[in-house]
Amino acid sequence: IFIVDVHTLEVTRLTFEGKYNATPAWSPKGGRIAYSRMDNGVFNVFTIREDGTDERQLTFGSGSKEHPRWSPDGRFLVYSNDLQDGEKSIWIMRADGTGGRKISARGGHDSHPAWSHRW
Repeated sequence: IFIVDVHTLEVTRLTFEGKYNATPAWSPKGGRIAYSRMDNGVFNVFTIREDGTDERQLTFGSGSKEHPRWSPDGRFLVYSNDLQDGEKSIWIMRADGTGGRKISARGGHDSHPAWSHRW
């Protein structure tokens, strides 16, 4: 994951670990970035500060967790969870990674969650 200063065009690399880092999302106040990182063929959700410090892994276990998106108030993250049985579901957790739970119906192929600012 890289960020670019639009005034100076300076490029800063934030992530150095993992085989593949994708789907970055800025927190509403701009202090952290959530993203998916692949290690050993499985994606998990991480956050990192905008200066590249304080990287935190928020999800663990089998099945890929991808496409994290912040709630408008920055208190929660939603993400898609591929349970490796062909089912994809949407999960929600607190911004610190605790309290994760499934919020979509069983048997679906749900991915790429997004928040509505209307609710």
